[in-house]
Amino acid sequence: MDVKKYDISGPSTKFKRILEWYPSDDLENFEKQRKEHQEVWNAKGPIYYDINKYGFRSDIFPEEECRESITFLGCSMTQGIGIHKENTWATQLANKMNLREINLGIPAGSSDSAFRVYNEWQPIHKSKITCLLLPPSNRMELLKDDRWLNIGHWSVVKNKMPEELLTQLLDPTLGQVRIDRNTAAIKWIAQETDSTLIVIDSAIDTGLESRLYRARDNKHPGEQWNQKIAEEFYDRIIHTTSTDPNSISQE
Repeated sequence: MDVKKYDISGPSTKFKRILEWYPSDDLENFEKQRKEHQEVWNAKGPIYYDINKYGFRSDIFPEEECRESITFLGCSMTQGIGIHKENTWATQLANKMNLREINLGIPAGSSDSAFRVYNEWQPIHKSKITCLLLPPSNRMELLKDDRWLNIGHWSVVKNKMPEELLTQLLDPTLGQVRIDRNTAAIKWIAQETDSTLIVIDSAIDTGLESRLYRARDNKHPGEQWNQKIAEEFYDRIIHTTSTDPNSISQE
């Protein structure tokens, strides 16, 4: 097995890699965590990020129609940063539905990136079900030097752009308009490809005390949260498809 430390160039990547660490789930960050936290995750065994040739943490998916599949859209919470692949909500749900998993989650992604990749892949795959876990609204996507750049609160810290400009771009009202616009566009694509679309906000109340259920990086949600999200999507899929297969459920 060719295991490497993280070296991510995004969904434009044209080769497959298996990575042992991944931003923000890196070794340096892990070694700064409490001893108890390290012991818990060391006991669980190593986490591998199996990145397909398109840059997604998903099994190889075909460049042709794949109707018996379920497509997942979102950010790092959909990709599953800091937890084993089998414990991500997307993998759990795909297995429960007995459908092929097409995970298009993008770390630090926004509703912009969710629409972009769905617009590229869904007309090809025509997945019968689409699940969108809405990323936080204070994010957007820009194109720079032929690369898609994720913009958020971290951009000021990393000096990627002036704070005043960033504040304007990530204005809450503008962010909500962006969410509404992209969700409407994703809904249209789902309707055109006869896909049942379920949308849930990533800020949904799962009833868990978040700080007690963290992933290995101690920043992202952990295993219990992912299980709750998988159950929530499953319940809505069953309810929606039993009434109107072309309807949309949104939190």
